[in-house]
Amino acid sequence: MKNGVSSRAEMRARIASFGRDPIALDNRQDPVIGCSNSGAAVLLAEGLWRPVPVSWSPNIVSRSLISPELSIVQISPQTDRLLLVARPKSAVWLCPCCGCQTDRVHSHYLRRLADLPWQGRVVEIQLYARRFRCANSQCRCQIFIERLPATVRPKARRTTHLGGSQQAIVFAVGGQPGSRLSRKLAMPVSGDTLLRMVHSAPLPDLIAPTVVGIDDWACHRGQRYGTIICDLERNCVLDLLPDRNADSVARWLKRWPGIKVVARDRAGLYADVARCGAPNPVQVHGGPLAPTQQFR
Repeated sequence: MKNGVSSRAEMRARIASFGRDPIALDNRQDPVIGCSNSGAAVLLAEGLWRPVPVSWSPNIVSRSLISPELSIVQISPQTDRLLLVARPKSAVWLCPCCGCQTDRVHSHYLRRLADLPWQGRVVEIQLYARRFRCANSQCRCQIFIERLPATVRPKARRTTHLGGSQQAIVFAVGGQPGSRLSRKLAMPVSGDTLLRMVHSAPLPDLIAPTVVGIDDWACHRGQRYGTIICDLERNCVLDLLPDRNADSVARWLKRWPGIKVVARDRAGLYADVARCGAPNPVQVHGGPLAPTQQFR
């Protein structure tokens, strides 16, 4: 075995080769294996890193905590945060308009990015980004900004990894609760920003429904009601209509001719709509109570 041993005796002999404790060779007792922890960790700049030993097996996980597109210039621990000064690694870039490669730097500018926390401390990356001049004189985009898709989105103030973590939090617990939880996890963000993440998130591909439930829901109880349409096979909300108008529901049903079953309450409005908008599906009385209650 490359990283292991084939017998207990071989394991004891290997442990004894790293220490001077005679217990390691005594079959009557088990040796003590431990490690020492540093109370104040020291982070080294990337230029001082040791290369990964060639004898290490591929199953040993070894990767950088920073984006592969960046090179760490300086690490500065602060009282309340960890400051990383970084620069892009690539010396040349491709023009986004014509695809011409260029290394002509027009200017530099500073971007401050929030990143995933480290040891309960907020991490901030000061990224010295560059503007390039296109080498093609006929290109309409003479000056462009380098893009780092694996690190940060254009105009964003947080890395893609931090944005993904915060987005998962807001989808799980909501805006204000997500803001309080993120602050505890050293990823401070406002509730309004989390809600903007929800609105900007791409919608999943909609699969054509076959079994739907139709019911009303209250925008303002006792005053204004709309219509909720659920996919009863996947237990999710398909659409929210702003009114209880029969024509609106009928138009929605005609958009999905593959619907086979419509579950509804006993109100005459939805019965007429189901017959006009989707005359072939089977109608089931009762309504989508479980999805509706979950939505509310």
